[in-house]
Amino acid sequence: SLKNDEIDADFFNHSFEFYTGTQEKFSTNSLLDEIATNNKKNNNHLITVIFKEHNTTNPEEITNIKSELNDSSQYEISIDYDEKKYANIITIIEKENIAKKESEKKSFNSSYEFHTGTQHKGVISSFILDKVITNNKTNQEHLITVVFKNHNTTNPEEIKNLKSELDDWKSYEVSLDYNDEGYVYKIIIE
Repeated sequence: SLKNDEIDADFFNHSFEFYTGTQEKFSTNSLLDEIATNNKKNNNHLITVIFKEHNTTNPEEITNIKSELNDSSQYEISIDYDEKKYANIITIIEKENIAKKESEKKSFNSSYEFHTGTQHKGVISSFILDKVITNNKTNQEHLITVVFKNHNTTNPEEIKNLKSELDDWKSYEVSLDYNDEGYVYKIIIE
């Protein structure tokens, strides 16, 4: 039989093992609450939480970690065990939300992809170059280069000046190049 201060390792571990693997913010919050509660009540089996710069068994600090979690992220949760097979370290690693990232990429690309192929000055000017100008002023992470005639630029002012070089009566072929992450990074107008 077990003494009052002893709990079966499998029984003890079960509530923490439930959260292993990839979890959303909500589940990660619940896990942190369980660990904080355990560490307040159970001095025999304290659990250390490792998350970013945190490496602690302090229940208050563990509870405060919840404020650092992001709605749009997922968390990879793993457990280490002591020599008696009790969970003693839980590591939480933030992963960026893959689905959200894909959605952002699709949204970013689609506004340019919609206007590829044969286009006239009005479409190129309004729906492509104006978007690139705005993008390059506001989104330093995903600058777009415009290639037209002898121009090869990301500079919003130079791109604005390209508009005057487009012929009203001519059609152009618009094509895109993508970077390693899959984002449009170059628009070629021929």
